Amino acid sequence: NWRYITYFDQLYEIAKNKKRFSDKYYKAFIILAQAHYKKRNFSRSLRVARLLPDNFQTYKVKLIKAKALFRLGRFDKSIDVFEQLSIDDEDDKYMLSKAYALSKRTQKAKDTFLQIMSNEKILKRAKRDRTMSRIVRLIERDKKKQEEKNNQGN
Repeated sequence: NWRYITYFDQLYEIAKNKKRFSDKYYKAFIILAQAHYKKRNFSRSLRVARLLPDNFQTYKVKLIKAKALFRLGRFDKSIDVFEQLSIDDEDDKYMLSKAYALSKRTQKAKDTFLQIMSNEKILKRAKRDRTMSRIVRLIERDKKKQEEKNNQGN
């Protein structure tokens, strides 16, 4: 409910300059960071998530930070956070692969995308995306070269 988020925003504004506060505030800030991310308020989401101390830097919070940084075009920073996580979600791996591609780390982009390329929906999305279609073409080219190399050996 967005009304509660407004209250959490007010709480954040009051508390953001304090050194320490109650754990229930931190829980409210996690909800607030998620809500702002969902509303595409990426800068606000990132500011709130960064306020949380280390013991509240959960997988979910770090993922919000990584994705918000990506959406803000800060690909290298996004990668730094993504690499701290063990990512299972294919959409998140797609985002990491694209971040690698956008930061000119082509091999990492290819290696990451290869993990999810068998998902037809993701492959179609990649082929429609300017950055990721290049990665798909490179992977397909590499596979073709490997097949030709294998056939010559027979």
